[in-house]
Amino acid sequence: MIALLLAMAGAQEVQGFAELRATAAIGADGPPFQLVERFRPTFEAPLSERVFLSTTVEMGFIQGRDNTDVFESALRESDFGPLLEAANCEWPDNANNVFRIDRASDYLAVDRLYVDWYTPKFDLRVGRQALQWGSALFINPTDPFPQVLFTEPFKPRAGVNSARVTIPFGQLNQVQAVIGTNDTFTKVRAAVRGTVNAANTDFSVVSAYRQESDEVLVGMDIKGTLGIGFWLEGGVAFRGLTEETLDVYETVAIGADYSFPVLQSLIVSGQYIRNGAEPSGASALTAIQPPECDIPTPFDATDTEPDPFAPFLSGQDYGLLAVATGVTRDLGANVVWLQNFGDGSAIFVPSASIQLPKGFDVSLTAQIPVSSWGDGGEFHPSDDDLTLNVPVGDASIPIDLTGLVPDASVFVWSRYNF
Repeated sequence: MIALLLAMAGAQEVQGFAELRATAAIGADGPPFQLVERFRPTFEAPLSERVFLSTTVEMGFIQGRDNTDVFESALRESDFGPLLEAANCEWPDNANNVFRIDRASDYLAVDRLYVDWYTPKFDLRVGRQALQWGSALFINPTDPFPQVLFTEPFKPRAGVNSARVTIPFGQLNQVQAVIGTNDTFTKVRAAVRGTVNAANTDFSVVSAYRQESDEVLVGMDIKGTLGIGFWLEGGVAFRGLTEETLDVYETVAIGADYSFPVLQSLIVSGQYIRNGAEPSGASALTAIQPPECDIPTPFDATDTEPDPFAPFLSGQDYGLLAVATGVTRDLGANVVWLQNFGDGSAIFVPSASIQLPKGFDVSLTAQIPVSSWGDGGEFHPSDDDLTLNVPVGDASIPIDLTGLVPDASVFVWSRYNF
């Protein structure tokens, strides 16, 4: 693989970035800082006049704050600590604890690897590629392979093992079809999207099958301009196709934006989101690796695979307000407010970026959870929400997990783009 990449780099186009990112978890327990180094080159090479090969490799290292360590400290300091000691529990330990790695795959991955074939009738892309459908902000109800990057603006979309064909008809109309699998090639994913343009408006219909969730998704996406930009994107999921009871829920996003002639640019966007799904039950503990013990404990890992298509939101009604401004050609600033209308919790995300000479740029963003009203909720949990009651016999032991959740998170990253 390395020889192939070097050969491509020597003769063909290479682009990508090198990044240094620092994160501060303000008000949380444990080390507050985390440092990440990433190198992400993309190599492109023509195989023939109409066939092109592209691959993106990512290398990354992480040092500093680790929520597993904070969780371990919280357990040891609670009344549950002696029980873990008695069960001879051992916490995860890496071969290299500085970078938290055990093998090469922990820091090196081929994130994209696909072949494009362009013909007069259709375009075909086969391989690990990024896929995103939908017009709405933050969340796309018609995206067959959704990934929410609202809290990780520095993160590229994950690749999907798939084949995608795009068939245009007319000047602005097209049909796209995708067939793919999960990362282990054990579950099928398939989707089709048709788009027609009329009266300066794109009308799209979508249908998808996702075997991991045992569901079918159908939806419509409308995006156009009528004095202001507008969009209406909605989908209905039919989950549990092979179960006795079928779970049906809807997700809708309705929004508009307007551009003002201020500075270089000023765009104000607003959106309402309706989430009809039941709460997924995901928590801050989902990504934390539990200890291995001699006897069963409530923290034992299960063999159940996480559902990649589980609803991201746990409430029902949301509002989003975003303001993006270009102060100069090289300096931009944005503010986003996402409000849960049900429990009153919200998250405020201000950010700024500057383009520097010779391919460098620097970005700064913060995530500040607040409660507009109420006693806490989804985005700004209360202390009671962050108390884990672990059942032990006929009783329960409370564990304080407030140290896992920061009062605010600040990210600053610099990239060299080549």
